[in-house]
Amino acid sequence: MVYLFIAVLHSYYADDSERFRRTTKPLLMPLLALFYWFSPSDSPWIYGALLFAWLGDVALLKHGSVFFILGLVSFLVGHLGMSSHLANQLPAALNASTTGMVFLVMLTIAAGLFNYLRPHLGSLKLPVLVYCLILATKGSLALLLFWHMPSAMTWLVAAGALVFMASDLTLAINRFVTPIHKAHLWVMSSYTLAQGMMVVGLSQL
Repeated sequence: MVYLFIAVLHSYYADDSERFRRTTKPLLMPLLALFYWFSPSDSPWIYGALLFAWLGDVALLKHGSVFFILGLVSFLVGHLGMSSHLANQLPAALNASTTGMVFLVMLTIAAGLFNYLRPHLGSLKLPVLVYCLILATKGSLALLLFWHMPSAMTWLVAAGALVFMASDLTLAINRFVTPIHKAHLWVMSSYTLAQGMMVVGLSQL
């Protein structure tokens, strides 16, 4: 799979060559969208989510707070698109207690992560809080999909959503708290894995 090949190369070499990183990063989401195009599934929400992820990728190639906020907003919109698709995949009748428990756990985790980052965020507290809540919502919907429709594909979706949260936490720690050695390796390997897992899983539903 071309996406996997480019993702591995990008993740491994991104810390050593900014030119290589700028060349390969914009290729990732279009390649994943191309894979989805040839799959049995066809959802405009997925294409929209990948489009805004691509915009976020491009924005984060630039330096400065303005580009970081543009990237944050782009990914936030992408998460909303993916969440809409996940919500459409869920059965009409959900178990209220299970749904409430999943959302409570995920939102509590998001609140804890935000509280950890909050002293370092400065003027970005509100946008980061909103982002954390949306990301936790997407994770909750992915877990509920696996809970109600257990299969290898829904497991991929749920695991991918959790890996995405870990990737974003790594990125946030590196940017706001303390530099991480080989940050691009850890962030991009987990990010591309997460996106790939979710799209592959959803392409078969």
